[in-house]
Amino acid sequence: MTAPGSPLVGRVRELSRSATAQGIADALRGMALRPDSTPDLPRWRARALVVCGEQDQLIPRAACDSLARNIPGARQAVIAGAGHLAFLEKPAEVLEELRWLLS
Repeated sequence: MTAPGSPLVGRVRELSRSATAQGIADALRGMALRPDSTPDLPRWRARALVVCGEQDQLIPRAACDSLARNIPGARQAVIAGAGHLAFLEKPAEVLEELRWLLS
């Protein structure tokens, strides 16, 4: 989940080990049952920020690009050197983007 070589690998492993099998199953079930909102994206009128880790190995860059492209006026932030957990790996960079969103 983290970028290859990230110092957070140990932290993520520890978080993963503390998860229960039921908790993981419930989270996966929830994601699987969630309706696809893609057709609704062009109708969004709220300010939107799509944050992607440059080295994300779970969500392909093309998916992030598509998400940002389909939300009118969305800003896309690609966090250099970060993986799927950009908010943990590069918190200052993500915070700067969130400041834009909340300004």
